[in-house]
Amino acid sequence: MDDTARFETDPFLVLLTDALRAGPGSPQWHQAIEELRARNLQDADEYRLICTVREHLASGREYRSIRPGPGFTRKVMQAVEREAERIGRRPSVGTVIAGLGAVLVLATVVALAIRLVGDSQQGQVPDELAGVFAGTIIAPRDLAGGVGPEWRTIGEAPVPSRDRRGLLAARVPRTDMPRGSGLATAAGIAPSQMFLLEATLGLTRADEVPDVQLFVADDGDFSRQPQASSGGRELVAWLSAGQLKVVRDGKVVGSAPKMADKRQWNLTIRVSSRHAIVEVDGRSIFKGEHGLAADRPRYAGVRFLTRGQERTEALWLQSLRVLKP
Repeated sequence: MDDTARFETDPFLVLLTDALRAGPGSPQWHQAIEELRARNLQDADEYRLICTVREHLASGREYRSIRPGPGFTRKVMQAVEREAERIGRRPSVGTVIAGLGAVLVLATVVALAIRLVGDSQQGQVPDELAGVFAGTIIAPRDLAGGVGPEWRTIGEAPVPSRDRRGLLAARVPRTDMPRGSGLATAAGIAPSQMFLLEATLGLTRADEVPDVQLFVADDGDFSRQPQASSGGRELVAWLSAGQLKVVRDGKVVGSAPKMADKRQWNLTIRVSSRHAIVEVDGRSIFKGEHGLAADRPRYAGVRFLTRGQERTEALWLQSLRVLKP
């Protein structure tokens, strides 16, 4: 067998070749030296022992070379093509940015349209609705002397204050669900009739007192809920802890800044067949459609909401009246 064949088939010579490739100090080098000494060559210098292997390696002979097998190039190109197709299916950064820009433009247009529609609805409020109501009193003003026949009790009956300042919220046991007590007009008001609901509230503090709601409803049945709310739609001016908000059909549509130090509130709701204006101390905080049914009578009134733990004597209804032109 010639030297070339021996270097390719003899395990010992292959080990020596690996040792030379790895270099002195490597695990392959130490393994080769131990193998040489185990063959009774312990007196030989390690460099001399593998001299023949070094010379053979220096001759340029390749050992254990790795070459691509058949079809290697074709497989690489197919993988490249698949990756290109996968990337091509992804939207580009420019496409994504353009799409987001279009969405933002559309959202801006929609918001502007909604605002313009709202402004146009407010502009449709009749001028006479914002004028002075100096006409007939449908329900009297002063409550210090008690409640007249024009009013009826809803929910728990309000109680007169001891100093005759007005009406207080009913005293109820502690409960998690607010309970209503208040007054509503005894008779319905025709849906075509323009009118004004006016209330004056006094209080000694803004916190730990019942909530108060001045309302106009299109249903006269207030017995279905503990809060003494009607079964129909309502427009409500809601005073809670010094904050006044306007609620239409369960949604807040207007509000006033919180005034915790305010000790007297003058609230009005002006109503026409379609529109309403809610004011506090003569300043409008809502002007637009009231959302009440066009073919049903209106019922106006006020109610306290309490959980039985508020200081009912700290807030009172001083006056309540309904006017028509």
